[in-house]
Amino acid sequence: NWGGNDMKKILFTAVSLLCALTSCEAETYDTFVFPEQESSVIEPVDNRFTNNDYSNIPPVSEETIEVFTSEDGICTIQKKNDYYDVSLDLRSGDHFGAGRAYAETLLKADHDFEKKAEQIISDTMIASMVLVKKSKRNDVLLELADKMRSSLYRDYGDEVEGFASVFSKTEGISLDDGVLSSDEAVIFQLYYDIFLDYNGSAVSIGGNRSETGSQISAVTAVSFCRKSDLLLSDHCVLRLIGDDRTINSVSFLGMLGVKTAVTDKGVLASIINADREVKFDHPCGIPRSFVIREALEKCDTAEKTGEYLVKEVYDPDYLFSVFLSDRDNVFSAELNSEKGKSVLRDKDTDLFGALPYDCPDCFFNVISFVSDGQTDRITLDKNTLNIRYLTWRKYNDIFSGSDPLNITSVKNILTSETIDSHTNIIRDNKMQFMLIVDHASGTFQADLVREEGVKNMPDFIDLGSF
Repeated sequence: NWGGNDMKKILFTAVSLLCALTSCEAETYDTFVFPEQESSVIEPVDNRFTNNDYSNIPPVSEETIEVFTSEDGICTIQKKNDYYDVSLDLRSGDHFGAGRAYAETLLKADHDFEKKAEQIISDTMIASMVLVKKSKRNDVLLELADKMRSSLYRDYGDEVEGFASVFSKTEGISLDDGVLSSDEAVIFQLYYDIFLDYNGSAVSIGGNRSETGSQISAVTAVSFCRKSDLLLSDHCVLRLIGDDRTINSVSFLGMLGVKTAVTDKGVLASIINADREVKFDHPCGIPRSFVIREALEKCDTAEKTGEYLVKEVYDPDYLFSVFLSDRDNVFSAELNSEKGKSVLRDKDTDLFGALPYDCPDCFFNVISFVSDGQTDRITLDKNTLNIRYLTWRKYNDIFSGSDPLNITSVKNILTSETIDSHTNIIRDNKMQFMLIVDHASGTFQADLVREEGVKNMPDFIDLGSF
């Protein structure tokens, strides 16, 4: 029989043996090791902000590396370190010849242009046409291109045809041979319009928030379709020189339409989507990039440009806005798909009631209409996935306050968050460029994102004056 003492002896022996095997000792601060845990999502405040100061850092004026000129003198391309500076003189010759001169000259400046253009089309098609059967994608693109080409204003259509005439005489799409066919060249010219790659945002500071009282405007272009970094490889400022004005278009080398531009009349314009993603099973929209170019060629102020767009431009398939500013005013032409519903929004326009707006001398434009009574894509779904609402709120937060701002402080604010911060929305990893226009001094400069990606403290490149 087992007695009580026997049981105590057994238990004592077992515990002693267990302690010996596990080196059971009293844990001290010196010996304690924290167990591995998942990393925290809490971000130290210091890690979110860059503390950038551009006070003593002027924009970089890049030297010209090489110059290429067409035989007829219509096109001149200056190759810089970060971009191509292109002059296209539309005052001499015809528009077909201008398009042809541009294509011939850029092939001298960039020997890999055809490969890049094909790859851009291919990458974007794969990224944005996932709901279209692979076997039908080429036919869909050709149909869209033909519809848009047929709706181009004659002079612009001639330029596109002149551009396409320089490339292979073959037709159709073959995106893996490194040679642009004439059809592929047309698709490239209409790239932004076919794929609706007009995402981004804009802000303008004026009134009491501007030291000079004149508008300081910034446009951030973001490509949601960008699968590769090729759209960052050939930044371009195309200077379209007409009889009475020059349009300075910031885009990709070779494109004749206007996505974002500032004229020598002092008008800044930038197309910003206000709709959902492109619907390739739906009738195509209008060639926006050429519609905006036409408006800038006809109008001398931001207000007149906006009034023209609201009255004359109608896209039955898609909503989009055009951000507009000049020295004294800022607007957003909210172009509805219903006739008579378009609005030229200014700083006094009533907004959707649920939108935060604490900066009366600041003007924001995001990828949604915001005028009261317009189609609401921004306040109906105020969750963490609604980039429209989050972008608006971010602008409202970072530009809150009352101190007068200049172009240096605007740059400091717009680059104030680190690129890897989870709260960074405006300069995300799909940004192509940020253009800043100081209407008081008549100058414009840009952060042109290169293949290495968005930088915490980028160099701003001097792109000229007006």
